[in-house]
Amino acid sequence: MRLKNALLIVTACLAAPLWAYGQSLPDSLELPPEEQFHLFLLVGQSNMAGRGEVEEQDRVAHPRVLAFTQDQQWAPAVDPIHFDKPSAGVGLGRGFGIELAARDSSITIGLIPAAVGGSALAAWEPGGRHPQTGTYPYDDAIRRARRALQDGTLKGILWHQGESDSQPERARLYSTRFHALIKRFRQDLGNPNLPFLIGKLGQFPDHPWSDARKLVGAAHEGAPKTVPYTAVVPSMGLTHNGDGVHFDAASLRAFGRRYADVYLAMQPDLPALRPSFLLVPEGPVQLCLGYYQSEDEARAQLERFSESYATLDEWKARAMRIREAILRGANLFPFPERTPLRPLFHNKREHDGYSVENVAFESLPGVFVTGSLYRPTRGEGPYAGILSPHGHWNEPGNYGRFRPNMQKRAATLARMGAVVLTYDMVGYGELREVGWTHDHPKTLSLQLWNSIRAVDFLTSLDEIDPARIAVTGASGGGTQSFLLSAVEDRVAVSVPVVQISAHFFGGCVCESGLPIHKSAAHETNNVEIAALAAPRPQLVISDGDDWTKNTPEVEFPYIQSVYRLYGAEDRVANIHLPDEGHDYGYSKRIGAYAFLAKHLGLSLETITAPDGSIDESGIVIEPSEALHVFDVDHPMPAHLIKTNDGVRW
Repeated sequence: MRLKNALLIVTACLAAPLWAYGQSLPDSLELPPEEQFHLFLLVGQSNMAGRGEVEEQDRVAHPRVLAFTQDQQWAPAVDPIHFDKPSAGVGLGRGFGIELAARDSSITIGLIPAAVGGSALAAWEPGGRHPQTGTYPYDDAIRRARRALQDGTLKGILWHQGESDSQPERARLYSTRFHALIKRFRQDLGNPNLPFLIGKLGQFPDHPWSDARKLVGAAHEGAPKTVPYTAVVPSMGLTHNGDGVHFDAASLRAFGRRYADVYLAMQPDLPALRPSFLLVPEGPVQLCLGYYQSEDEARAQLERFSESYATLDEWKARAMRIREAILRGANLFPFPERTPLRPLFHNKREHDGYSVENVAFESLPGVFVTGSLYRPTRGEGPYAGILSPHGHWNEPGNYGRFRPNMQKRAATLARMGAVVLTYDMVGYGELREVGWTHDHPKTLSLQLWNSIRAVDFLTSLDEIDPARIAVTGASGGGTQSFLLSAVEDRVAVSVPVVQISAHFFGGCVCESGLPIHKSAAHETNNVEIAALAAPRPQLVISDGDDWTKNTPEVEFPYIQSVYRLYGAEDRVANIHLPDEGHDYGYSKRIGAYAFLAKHLGLSLETITAPDGSIDESGIVIEPSEALHVFDVDHPMPAHLIKTNDGVRW
């Protein structure tokens, strides 16, 4: 083994320490064998060098991701790994390295930082000088790469550059000079087939491209058509740090992972390193609405998805991508600030074995989520907490959370020993009367955020056990259930009812009105989104008279295969009722009661009749007016926002 100032591949039982950037390591530490030390040259200008704000997470060393320091020593890759300017910060290289290391535990990644902020293409020619820093970017990059090659094997070049050439005269020459640059790098580094990854320039809606930048972008896009072993990494959906030029830190971390996905997609001989999601062509936002595809197309899509991973680690990587893409598509990445909930509690009523109280909380300042809180009146806490979102039932007498079925379900679960929150969808309930509407372009974003804050609300109650949180709803409430479970790890158990389908994506803006299923960087469907709950217990309830009719043969086997990767097949189940329709009726409820009792520690005995049947008798179905939070005695707060357009994120 070769002794260097480098990081030993730390065994899994040791915690990765925090090292200061550039600190030399003890001579007794060893580098891995050259064939297991995969090196990548990072070149271009400031977005490759990184201008993101460094946070604590960026300074946590990964035991198998190293960076080549300014003084040509190997050290842990903690940001900033570049040193071109004092403004160097979070870049995309570290995220790229961590992603590759996560996909293959047998390799160590070595990053060779050589980007220079503000460097035009002319500085990336032999002898080219960058006046601003007084450096020679191309010559320095080749020199550093050759020195690093004494320790490992060069596997690829990561390039992001073009902003400085987005000027009319330079842009017209860019394509020819750029293709020559790729060839020259490969010649000077002794590998004519060296993978060359090209990151697209930032595509920020508030900073549209000039004609010159479009020429540079076209040169990037055109390279793979004429230059072998090159690929373009999409940048759609990434955001800038406020200057319209540089990606922010979160986007650079995500961009690095995209580079890793594209690199792996270029390796057909590495089946163990398949990309974690299926890359789709970059273009306009594509919504998957309603019956987006046929049943046969849905089966084929699930088969394609299953071919993109084979191990638990590969699924976890894919799941991370899907989860991030959902949040990005819903405009919740990163999350908004968790502002104070300021909960309201009114008019508590006592019934047989349970109580009901009108409640509300603020998911955002002035945005009130209204609902009903059902509590057990027997036993002692801490109690499990269950969220009960409703679907798109909007007929008088069968409306939203006021529906008799909703009240029966919540009251019965409270009798079993759970605290249950039923809450209104956006634009439903009493707030509809003051101006809120459900059919709004941002309903999906706010509704998902409301559900996340509903978890905050439940877990803020003293009597709640935060380790026993569940969610269950039907139809549109089923969509809310599996979306929340996908992005919120605090949900321990989920029971989505009559909604999970591979060919139907939801017919409402709250389900498919934003690009949560398909974008430039991902493709998924509701089956996979539901599978993100694994390995947490999940019950899928389906019927024979709606889009869930194929669940036992199509949707459930796919979800079950994901649970199998975790060794958790016993935690997922399907109740299929082929002779029933689209509802959360009695037979569906009794299945949910049993599953929730098993996994939340609830009591079925309290609701079981002498003949063994589930007894929902004695539950009081209250009129909708009694369930209103705001009334004459409890007027709406003055700062309550009364329309969707009044929301300020």
